[in-house]
Amino acid sequence: MNILIDKIRVKNFKALKDIEITLRPITILVGANNSGKTTLLRILNSVLGISRNQINQDDLFVDKDGYQPSKEIIVDIRIIPTDDYGNRIANFDNKWTSKLHEIQIENENEFFAIRTKYSFGIEDTPTVSYALFTNWDNEQLSTNEFKGLTQIRNNIKMYFIDAQRDILEDSKQRTSFFGKLVSQLDYGEGLDSLKQQISDLNAEAINNSPVLKHLKEELKKLNQAIQTQGEGVSLNPFPKKIRDLHKGMKVYFQDSQSDSFSMESHGMGTRSWASIITAGAFSSWQVQQIDNKIEKGEDTDLLFPILALEEPEAHLHPNAQRALYKQLQAFAGQKIISTHSPYIAGQAALEELRHFYKNSDTSMVSEILFDKYDREKIENLNQQLKLEGKTPDAYRKYNPQINDLKQIADTKLNEDDRRELVKEIFLHRGELLFTKALLLFEGITEEVALPHFYQKHFGRSPFEDGITLVSVGGNENYSPFLKFAKFLKIPVFILSDGDGDTETKVQSQIAKVYDTLAHIPLFILPNQADFEQFLFDSGYKEEINQAIDTVKSKESYLETYITELNNQKGKRGVPRAYDGYEGKTRALLDCMRENKTEFAEEIAKNIILSGKALPSTLLELFDKIAQELNLKPKEDAQGNTI
Repeated sequence: MNILIDKIRVKNFKALKDIEITLRPITILVGANNSGKTTLLRILNSVLGISRNQINQDDLFVDKDGYQPSKEIIVDIRIIPTDDYGNRIANFDNKWTSKLHEIQIENENEFFAIRTKYSFGIEDTPTVSYALFTNWDNEQLSTNEFKGLTQIRNNIKMYFIDAQRDILEDSKQRTSFFGKLVSQLDYGEGLDSLKQQISDLNAEAINNSPVLKHLKEELKKLNQAIQTQGEGVSLNPFPKKIRDLHKGMKVYFQDSQSDSFSMESHGMGTRSWASIITAGAFSSWQVQQIDNKIEKGEDTDLLFPILALEEPEAHLHPNAQRALYKQLQAFAGQKIISTHSPYIAGQAALEELRHFYKNSDTSMVSEILFDKYDREKIENLNQQLKLEGKTPDAYRKYNPQINDLKQIADTKLNEDDRRELVKEIFLHRGELLFTKALLLFEGITEEVALPHFYQKHFGRSPFEDGITLVSVGGNENYSPFLKFAKFLKIPVFILSDGDGDTETKVQSQIAKVYDTLAHIPLFILPNQADFEQFLFDSGYKEEINQAIDTVKSKESYLETYITELNNQKGKRGVPRAYDGYEGKTRALLDCMRENKTEFAEEIAKNIILSGKALPSTLLELFDKIAQELNLKPKEDAQGNTI
């Protein structure tokens, strides 16, 4: 790969008030709609794109109160040398050293970094200036304005492919990747022979067609009217000139055993996919041409391609999305991909994911950090300490660095955490990457009932507010979801059972992931109840009984349940005691718990239809969610709360 854009800073562009993002050879941008993913791709395209979009005053950041803190948009890009696998190395090779300007050194590693600044005055069009960095971390710039960006753009090119792509439209436009590629047709040494074949083909087509022959004779009348000295009008069913051969070129695709059809006859999924592949083909072709010139010893610009792709999954079914991701990995150069697909994001390495989210009126970005490289540095320092004999001077020299690295490493995830996240979340719950907040709980009844209670309280479904409700499947299973949420900066709320030692177990898991319990709003069901007991205690006994009768299609089903199971051994071998009022209560709770998947939804619906108020614990939970996420109850057209 040889080089890589590894860091980008953006200030005051749309919702990107001030972000810094690290990039890898392939980086996957995830997050909810309008969180800033496409915004990042568009500002990068403005700086490095081969089809750069224009920047105007409407692109300046404006906060929620209408205040505009700056009239400048700033984009900083840092480039580092890498090996063939995209890993950072200390020095650029000679060919890149000759192309880049004022390469700097930071911590014994070379880098090249440039600032692009768009400054606005009265006019809508900005003044654009460029400067090179002398120190990236401290944002120190060279005093001289940089004049060589055109050369940089010749060597580092971004190919931006938006979500509206269509190979059918691409084939009609000379400026598209398809158009640019086919316009470079080169027929080599067989050019004269090909010209003759085309001429013969035109003549044969006319001679074999009475209609074309008749039309040709009629068109000769034009020669008489205009008195031309040349060949005059001619009829060519096929392009006459080699340079026009690509015009009107069509792409055909055969699916299964059907006939081969042009792209007009295929759906948007196939056409979108073909457009992406064409962009990759254009990029790789340019790289091949430059590599050929380098092999021949010819002087040439270098080329490092960057593929910026918006929602590659558009119109594709899940299996096709998985296949597409594998193809994208093989594309030449660096890839930056924004997606809403859990099938694409779920295949990425966790280090490749960048999560975009809104914090009030600004977009933020986070990533999952692992301790691998910190542990390796610690091991190297321990080896140095050992080599120097573990003397007092050696300890004073190395121990502060080792301790600092240990503190940093302890805040990150290890390989066991990686396996846990992949197993519990990324393989089966990839949609969590696109949520605005998580509401976690323990069981199935909550999973079915809480969306109904949320709808009653807010007047809309949780997913309309971007909130994902997740049953973790047991009071010891919160940990991977908490780790996931912490590193991707996703707000978390927990509704926990209160029975047994559940509260202690949940708090212990929170404490191991976060600094304090206060980070996670935790709501414990009162009276040491599980959720079924909680609903019973909240005054919904009648609604529960009605739901059971409805599901079982039998009036007073609980009496049948008691008759069949009274004094029979339960799960723990203890006889069921269903006599009297207390026994009937136990029977109702046992029936609920043993048939959670059957009864939960009907119970929730009955509670809503009853018109009774929701339990205070749920109201407190929903109020906290509304406060943290700035949610409001649903209103009608007149602004009245529904």
